Amino acid sequence: MTVKNNKNESFQMLLKDQCSVSPDKEIDEELLETYKTKVNTETGILTWDLDLNPNETKKIRLAYKFKYPKDKRIGNL
Repeated sequence: MTVKNNKNESFQMLLKDQCSVSPDKEIDEELLETYKTKVNTETGILTWDLDLNPNETKKIRLAYKFKYPKDKRIGNL
């Protein structure tokens, strides 16, 4: 994700996103990369408190992986 401050003033921003959380204990989700985030492991809510200077751009990287048994079907695949 990319956020940019196009204003001439600094401001603080609260950014939220959500990653999936499976109720199935055979499916393991693991966050691989987060940028200064607070993670609620029960809900999957990710929260960033960002301070953006005038004309500053910040890139937020998020990566995760899933492990599941071969006989399991996940998603709509």
